[in-house]
Amino acid sequence: PTMAHSGKNAVQIGFPAKSGYAMIVEKAGFPAPVGSWGRGWLLVAPPARDNGHTVYIEGSTGMDLQNHGARPLNTQGGKMAINIDPVGNGEAGANSPTAIPRGAWTCFEWQISATGGSGDVVLYVDGAMMPVASLKAKPIEALVEQRVGYERYAAGGAGNLWIDDYAIGAMRLGCM
Repeated sequence: PTMAHSGKNAVQIGFPAKSGYAMIVEKAGFPAPVGSWGRGWLLVAPPARDNGHTVYIEGSTGMDLQNHGARPLNTQGGKMAINIDPVGNGEAGANSPTAIPRGAWTCFEWQISATGGSGDVVLYVDGAMMPVASLKAKPIEALVEQRVGYERYAAGGAGNLWIDDYAIGAMRLGCM
């Protein structure tokens, strides 16, 4: 209750310095045949040392979580990125030169379209589309769940993440 964006409460995820995983998993409404929109207010408060690959938002196939999904918000070396990891096609990615906002509530919106074929992944930060952080006409496997939280593949610094006003829908939800 000490860090809510709106209302009285938010979800807090604390994470250690080692690699790890803590996600809210939503399966209702999936698979989404033409894709989905999502919105979440995140307050990212990890230390400045975050040089590896960290996932914050992912549409997942439910298989091997490290290798199958569309990730509208992750970081590579602390900079925001999008990537898709489809079966048999390697990983496609778009990296932004912009660091993930830290220490303040930030609205993230994303669209994953046409899952189970060719589709797009787009990220919006505080209502504005990230110009280099989108992927167009890439293979996207059928997604069976939406995940938001924190997954780190390599050690970094310990920290906290707060999530509030999280929603999934068929149309853009806006930052409220």
